[in-house]
Amino acid sequence: MIFLKNFPRVFILNLNFSRKNHRERRGRTLVAAWLLLTLVFLSPQRAAHAASLLLDAQACVLVEQESGKTLYAINENERMYPASMTKILTALVALEYLKPNDLVVTGDEVFAIPADASRANHKKGETLVVENLIRGLIIPSGSETACVIAVAVAKKLNNVEEMGYVEAEAFFVRLMNEKAETLGARDSHFVNPHGYHSEDHYSTARDIALIARAGMENELIKRIALEREFSGDGANNRAGSDALTQHYEWRTLNELISGGAYSYRYATGIKTGWMDEAGYCVAASAEKDGMRLIAIVMNSTEVGRWRDAADLFEYGFDNFSRYELQTEGETVLDAPIANARLGTPKRLALVAEKSFIEFLSKDEYETLEQVVTLDEGLSALNGEEREMRAPIVKDQVIGSVAYMIGERQLFEGALLAGADVQERTLITDLEFYFSEFKAGIISTKALYAVGGAIFGVLATLFVSGLRNRRRRRRRYY
Repeated sequence: MIFLKNFPRVFILNLNFSRKNHRERRGRTLVAAWLLLTLVFLSPQRAAHAASLLLDAQACVLVEQESGKTLYAINENERMYPASMTKILTALVALEYLKPNDLVVTGDEVFAIPADASRANHKKGETLVVENLIRGLIIPSGSETACVIAVAVAKKLNNVEEMGYVEAEAFFVRLMNEKAETLGARDSHFVNPHGYHSEDHYSTARDIALIARAGMENELIKRIALEREFSGDGANNRAGSDALTQHYEWRTLNELISGGAYSYRYATGIKTGWMDEAGYCVAASAEKDGMRLIAIVMNSTEVGRWRDAADLFEYGFDNFSRYELQTEGETVLDAPIANARLGTPKRLALVAEKSFIEFLSKDEYETLEQVVTLDEGLSALNGEEREMRAPIVKDQVIGSVAYMIGERQLFEGALLAGADVQERTLITDLEFYFSEFKAGIISTKALYAVGGAIFGVLATLFVSGLRNRRRRRRRYY
């Protein structure tokens, strides 16, 4: 983790920070920041293509798992066929409605796939736990496993004991498309739970990345995606003695985690895909030094998909870092106070309301600017420095802090007062000197100040009285 502390700060002055003027202030802030920040704008897309990676994939995208930020992309919005990467979405939908320890009995749906589809080799009438159905989806890429899941979910939600596969699939596919929409994968359309080719079954690298991110946030999917193999009873020895079960020996199809020639040491999953029309695909994940990446490779070559994923990961790990730009409650600026009450601090900590963490390339980091905007009603310009003006209440919103790369704003959050600030007045000065006098530590200088203050009060009252008398004379003349 890298902490960004000493980076350039730019003040945008005389802008109100209020809900009423928020839209106008935001626009003016961006314009002013653009004028002040003479920086080279470098987007993630430009940085990505500048790397000139030589990939076999027709489309790909590399994203950071936590934030979803795109680090590299080629044709990421082009519609393509996802093949068995579809099964990540199937697993997500399954675990919304079924518990990992639920028992499921298979039916005729185990025969509802084409002869050349990938299989986990389930039998009709056998009992499995949902956890192992998820394994069957991911490790051997069981297409009939997806059909079993679709029927199990459809029967449960429709509260029926029996349901034909065609009806169940249609019901489950609706759930899949609704889930994709919820995740933001809006340029996708799914017509089956296993990904076998259909002209109407399509997605994009970006949409699959959204689905894969959600999958890796699910602890069961995340754990199974990293398993090289599974050996055991399909029901985890939980079925009754009369139940049909079988022993499975599954080995992953994902060469990135297999331990073989194309393994990538930081790989953590997730799911492969292949069809003639889709080409060779992989939704891959990797983690290094706390940084988690997702790489989606579509329509590559048989060996190229592993190299493509590894190259994308290396590019991401080599060129991007996690920066904690600010933390909640952290002092962003220590500002002077123009009229602080005597005996109180002369500076005020302006603290961040929210934390902000971002993944940036080295180039982006070098051009990052922090822009501080202070409420003009609570501050005044004194030379080149902006001073706060009392009274101020602790946690009062007194401005904003934004982080900019050129004209691109990454984040904007409120700045809060770190303490109460009382206004200095003639009365508070007298109270301060009197308290000093009572304490026996008043100085000669302070006595002169007290005398001067008293004289000032009397003079002010005298002058005010004269003015009032003159006004009265004018009025009745």
